[in-house]
Amino acid sequence: MTTVTLPLPLCGWLQQESRLGAPNEVCGLMLGLHDGGVVRVQRLLAAENIAEEPEAGYLIDPEFYLHAERQAAGEGRSVVGVYHSHPTGRPIPSETDLKLAWPDWSYVIVGADGSLRSWRLAGKQFVEEAISLE
Repeated sequence: MTTVTLPLPLCGWLQQESRLGAPNEVCGLMLGLHDGGVVRVQRLLAAENIAEEPEAGYLIDPEFYLHAERQAAGEGRSVVGVYHSHPTGRPIPSETDLKLAWPDWSYVIVGADGSLRSWRLAGKQFVEEAISLE
């Protein structure tokens, strides 16, 4: 099982942004490093949610993603995944999340109660990853 390490200040920031962004889903990219079976999140880049119905899903602008890839490479990091919130639900991937998922990325979801869970695409379904707060 893959483990996602998330510094406590970033965890607190995610929970706060999720509360402030409600009723819309907030989203962004996670920058960091892959270290064997560990994904080390070192930085979060908040993205504008450009979905047509931001209260029911999220969409990140492709230009923002390209900018993040360049920024991460310049810092010796890579984009290791996406975070987003489910402001009225649990931190479990939706069918829409599954359709938009990329392999090898971690997907941290913040639930309405502030709980965090992380997921990774495995074939045609998500598997849960452990989260380690540092």
